[in-house]
Amino acid sequence: MPTQQDLSPRDWFPRASGRVRAFPRVGAIRAVPRTFASLRTDHFTLTWEDGSAATVATVEYDLPLRRIDNSLAKWVADELGETLIAATPDQLADVITAIVLSTNDDPAVAWSGFYDRTLARLSAKREETDHDGDQVEVFASIYRYAAQLVRGRSVLDVASCLGFWPLMLATRGYHVTAVDTDRRAMALLATMARRRQTSVQTLVGNATRLPCRSGAVATATSIHLLEHLDVAEATRAVDELVRVCVDRAIVAVPFEKQPTAAFGHLRCFDLSTLSELGAAYLGRHGVSRVIVTEHHGGWLALDKDELPARSGEP
Repeated sequence: MPTQQDLSPRDWFPRASGRVRAFPRVGAIRAVPRTFASLRTDHFTLTWEDGSAATVATVEYDLPLRRIDNSLAKWVADELGETLIAATPDQLADVITAIVLSTNDDPAVAWSGFYDRTLARLSAKREETDHDGDQVEVFASIYRYAAQLVRGRSVLDVASCLGFWPLMLATRGYHVTAVDTDRRAMALLATMARRRQTSVQTLVGNATRLPCRSGAVATATSIHLLEHLDVAEATRAVDELVRVCVDRAIVAVPFEKQPTAAFGHLRCFDLSTLSELGAAYLGRHGVSRVIVTEHHGGWLALDKDELPARSGEP
């Protein structure tokens, strides 16, 4: 398993950056001083002084508490992604953090509620066609599909971010390790796992140099990472996934016409590019079988054995 544990056992929660304030949008539209710029969308009103990145922005939102979950990322990116405040992943995170913290004066309660609502929706049974483009519903389908591909009982997930996928695996009895470059995300995931009495190991590490020994786990997964990397980095990341797994490496990517800058995407993929990537590994690094499929984007499975496919598996 992992070669080092890199996080404090103390609880940690993201707090306001000081760059964004958030509160519910209620009643009539507020009058905005002439020195302020303002943008109103379906779910948000964004106001900032002089349009300067150095000023504090205010975000008012039209969302019930039950919908303040991980769908926020897509809503903020879609509606505010072309504005000054939400033009980068860090600014996107500032807006989401401010909205989450506005739901309760206690950061522990606010973040626990955010995780509870997201995980409840991710775990709910729904028809595969019944998601209407909602981000959480889409990822619920993605995670169900990924679970069908996992081999063995030990899983390393790379670029885990907030860690909903590792938490879901852990509740099903898997031995799970989550890795991400963002120490804050891993600290929050470690905290949420403890509070939910769920065992997830968390490591801070780079996908191109994983802090794990070779053959540490049965399955290594990376869901929506490669689109954030250039070609050379993506190749090294897949090399590492193959190195640390015994049975199977799983890669999932979105299919986009243009990279989504607000999410930090650099590249686009399709079935052809995934097939080319997989073909480069066949017969190398112990890879004996390559599987490319499509489900809410593309999937690449690199098998290091000749185990027969399970029922319902591609």
